[in-house]
Amino acid sequence: MAGLSDWEKAQHIRKLVLKSGSKTGDAKLLARDSGNNDQILPLDVFVVADSNARRVTDSVGIEPTLKMKLEELSLRQAVLRIAEDQLYSNVKTNQQGCTLYHLDSRSGTLWCGAFAYWCWQQAALVKKVANPFDKQDHLLSPQKAINWGMRDDSPGQLLQYKGPNPMTMKGASQELREIGYNGYSVEPGDIACWRQGHSMGFKHVSLVEKVNGKTFVDLNGNAYDAGSGSALARISHDDMGRKLPDGSYKCFFLHVLI
Repeated sequence: MAGLSDWEKAQHIRKLVLKSGSKTGDAKLLARDSGNNDQILPLDVFVVADSNARRVTDSVGIEPTLKMKLEELSLRQAVLRIAEDQLYSNVKTNQQGCTLYHLDSRSGTLWCGAFAYWCWQQAALVKKVANPFDKQDHLLSPQKAINWGMRDDSPGQLLQYKGPNPMTMKGASQELREIGYNGYSVEPGDIACWRQGHSMGFKHVSLVEKVNGKTFVDLNGNAYDAGSGSALARISHDDMGRKLPDGSYKCFFLHVLI
């Protein structure tokens, strides 16, 4: 293969299959040559009780090693570490997403916001603090995120959104507040809300993972709705300032004031 050294080309690739027993726990996988030299970085392996291979659950608890790590992290970092754990799971279908992240059947099958709320809720429980999103309903759609962000008592700040409250179409219109307004920026753990086609074409909700200038990465539940081929996905975006033909931002953000 192009780009490989002669030594790399001479190596044999072996398929390794690990089978777990009935006990939960952890182990470290090592791959060493005859000289006892590591050929790969040691790999931590965890056997968990959850049938969907998640280390963080609200049904059978949190795998102990990860729980200790979460307790050391900030609330925002814990939210994202929990979301990342779900990405490595066996959650593959919308039905699993609706069930595991507790989307009420009356809300349909779009569980992206339910996933974002669940990650915040689990992190808040681990950290023993209040979840700033006191109800799941606040994140079930971009429209509901706007409604929550426009409340006078909201612990959130809308950035890159301009327009009416789409839940009521009444009251004062939200003035445009660019990123940096009043010192507020987009931070990991904030909520990204997506439009399609025009200013009132609301589509999707995700969790901001990383920000680097105008580029950012988000973690998505119901990622099929975000154009991914999987239920849960990490997606990179090259321009958070991209606009739609009518001049509205394709993505606006709900910055959490914590």
